[in-house]
Amino acid sequence: MHFLRKAGVIIFPMVIIFWFLLHIGPAGYTTDYSSSIGAIIGRYISLITSPIGLSDWRASLALLSGFLAKEGVLGTINTITGSEDPVAAIRSILGPAEIVSLSVMMNFYLPCMATAAVLLKELRSAKYLVLVIVYELLVAYLLAFFSYQIFALLFS
Repeated sequence: MHFLRKAGVIIFPMVIIFWFLLHIGPAGYTTDYSSSIGAIIGRYISLITSPIGLSDWRASLALLSGFLAKEGVLGTINTITGSEDPVAAIRSILGPAEIVSLSVMMNFYLPCMATAAVLLKELRSAKYLVLVIVYELLVAYLLAFFSYQIFALLFS
């Protein structure tokens, strides 16, 4: 119960922030996600995620939402594509090799913000928390990169 309360304190505000990111653009309120601040952020993230096959801003932004909770990745892709079916939503923006890369990346990077909060409490050091996060991101990125390269060869 203690973990759920701590997680809720982190996740709830982040969900609200994420909603604003998708509905506010440089010109104000928007229903077109591609002109939102979230899309702008996703495009910048995609500069980093392109080598692992995630050059679409929607997939890159979904990875960012995965820091809230892993379920957020699929939920974000569903929301952005307007699809109710998660499989159809993913297939609409990613090919087979990109799907493998996304799966590997999201399964090996930091589980969620609530986990980061617990790690901070247990490690008692923001420096060590940053090291753990960087390490997990680096491992996840390398695994996703090699997975993408192998599956891109197989599916081409």
